[in-house]
Parts: sequence; structure tokens; C-alpha cells
Amino acid sequence: MKIGIIDAGSNTIKAFIYEITRSVSGSAITVIAHRSEYAMLLTHIRNGYLTDEGLKVLKDSCLKLKYFIEAKGVYNIRLFGTAALRSAINRMEITNGVLAATGMKIDILSAEQEALCDALSMSYFSRTEDGIGMDIGGGSGQIFVFEGGELKSFISSPIGALYIKERFVKGAFPVESEERAIRDFVVDSIKDIGKHSADILYVMGGSAVSAKAAMGITEEEAVIPIEEMDKCRKNISSMENPARHISAFAPGRETTLLPGMLIISYCAEYFGAKSIRVFTNSAREGYIIKNNYFI
Repeated sequence: MKIGIIDAGSNTIKAFIYEITRSVSGSAITVIAHRSEYAMLLTHIRNGYLTDEGLKVLKDSCLKLKYFIEAKGVYNIRLFGTAALRSAINRMEITNGVLAATGMKIDILSAEQEALCDALSMSYFSRTEDGIGMDIGGGSGQIFVFEGGELKSFISSPIGALYIKERFVKGAFPVESEERAIRDFVVDSIKDIGKHSADILYVMGGSAVSAKAAMGITEEEAVIPIEEMDKCRKNISSMENPARHISAFAPGRETTLLPGMLIISYCAEYFGAKSIRVFTNSAREGYIIKNNYFI
């Protein structure tokens, strides 16, 4: 079967079309098409409310992505939202507005639901028994711990790349004092997960995928030394025009890539990880698994 998933994130709204198959040897979730809209919804939150302009951006983007999916002959479409939308006080207005504009009901995930979807996705694709995973989005970051192939604990914290950029970085890119403030905030935000350790941190989300692209790494599931990622980040920061460089491989992330790389580095430092393993899957696949859309 084919299914379309629209993921309304804090920075990017993404549409993916999946082919889902079952066999005696197991199940498979395969991406057959995708498209993104850089809506930056988090920047449209004012005094706790998604503004009228932000709601229009959301509706227009979702409608455009719905048409994209339907043009591929897929009409089984699910839509969910994450950090920016769940933080909005006017969620009823949002859900009603999206339904009226698109005919789709938006499922706004709680922090716990998003973390669970992340964990299910990571467990499925990494096929690992033990480890620590994280998904850095625009508004939040989910961190989860596996032991014996089972989810032991997870947290959702406001350490998304766009949120960190808006809160701590005054200019286009973080300076040294802002980097220290980001580090303190990230460490304080994730400490409730407890003190766990791992040599490799499993990472997914746009910041991680873009960091891999920044380093020119093309392997699907490359293991990247944190030291090398930090060198790459510093090299980009020292360029005459970092934004133009970033736009060549990660358009839409010109001002959030470097904060995202810092967040990943500081989380790895907290867990004592020397490397990260980047995955291209996300909460979307976990959402399919959680809701049993294999049937």
C-alpha cells in the first residue's frame, strides 16, 4: 500500500510518500517521493498564539503538499504537527482552520507522542538493542534510551535548532559567548534523561542530515566523529559568506544549521559519545508504526 505523510514541523513542513509492504520476513517502509516547504512556523508564534499569518502559511503549505501527494496518485494522507503547533494556545483555531482549508484533520502530537514516534522509528531502522537516540527538529529535540531492544526512557526538550537560534543568537550566526550560553541551556535541558553513556549517538532530523551534507558525506548511515563535525562547523563560521555556502546544500537552513550542529555536539558531549550515526528516517516512520498503518 502507499500512504502520504505530511509532517508540520517548527521549521519545515514535509510531505513524504511511502510504499509499505509486508512479507513473511517482515515489513518495509520505503520512501518513493518527498517535498518540503520552509514555513518556519515557530517564528509566527506571538505571545503563545500562532498568528493569522502563521496559520495562512500552515494552511497554504499543507494544501500545496496535499496536491503534491495526490498528483502521485496517493489519496491516503495523514497530517501531524509537532513542537510549534503544540505550544500554541489557539490549537482549536489551528485544527479547524487546517481542516476547512485542506479537508485534512491535523494530529498535533504531544511531546511524549513525538518522542515515542522517534524511538519507534530509530528502533526499526537502526536494528540496535542498546543505545541513545536523538531527533533534533526546529522547535524541540527528543532524546531516548534503549536497553535490550526496548525503550527505557525518553524526554522532549526545547532544544530545536530554530528555537535555539531565535532565543540565543542575535546575529546570523552564533558567536563564542552565545555558544557557551547554548551549551549551558542544552545540558540543563537534557539532564532529566539521566546520566547514560554511549560511544556513538544515533541522530536523526534535518540538522543532522544537513550536517552530514556539510561534510560532503554521502553514505546512507555514516558514522561521523564529533571532532570532525566541529571542525566543519568552525570552518563554515570562518567563511566570508557562510549563508551562501550553506544554501548550496541545505537551502532554508542558512541560520539554523550551525546552532543545530552545536546542539548535536553538546548532546554527544553530555553522553560521552565520540561519534554520531546519522539516519534519514524520523518521527514520520514512527508515526506509521505507532498507528499500525501497515494494514
